[in-house]
Amino acid sequence: MLKKIVPIAVGLFFLIAISLVARHFSAKVTASPNVSSDALYAYHLPDVAGKVQSLAQYRGKIIVLNFWATWCPPCREEMPEFSAFYDTYQTKNVVVLGIAQDEPQAVNDFLKSAPVSYPIFVENDLSDLSSQLGNTQGLLPYTVIVNTDGKIVKTVMGRLNQSMLEIAIKPLLLN
Repeated sequence: MLKKIVPIAVGLFFLIAISLVARHFSAKVTASPNVSSDALYAYHLPDVAGKVQSLAQYRGKIIVLNFWATWCPPCREEMPEFSAFYDTYQTKNVVVLGIAQDEPQAVNDFLKSAPVSYPIFVENDLSDLSSQLGNTQGLLPYTVIVNTDGKIVKTVMGRLNQSMLEIAIKPLLLN
């Protein structure tokens, strides 16, 4: 009898563990969080060349703001999809901005082997802007979508793909 129960218990344990891991790593979408984008437009961050730029230059555009790090596997996996998305939508008043929460040298080294087509900025304080924009858990990747009026319309905790990005911004393109 015990020989039958042990394999069932072990199998059940693994099913529960797998579902918890899958739940943790799946994208969690929040529509219209109660967070102001004022912090975004007030920020000045260095790009990968070290030149400090104001994020206010993107006011009036649909902004897809992606927080990532070189040491984050899901972040690295989604970057080619963000590049393809940016290449498709940049002529439609959409900008993708990557905010690397990492050391500048690590970011530059990574981008040499995995270049992207969208602007990358570096914020090595691991939580400041991200937390101001709703990432209270400090997890990565974290994506914020801002409409042309500067309102945060969506936040996503977890990995995204091009199709998910397109679904998220299509209603914004109609306005």
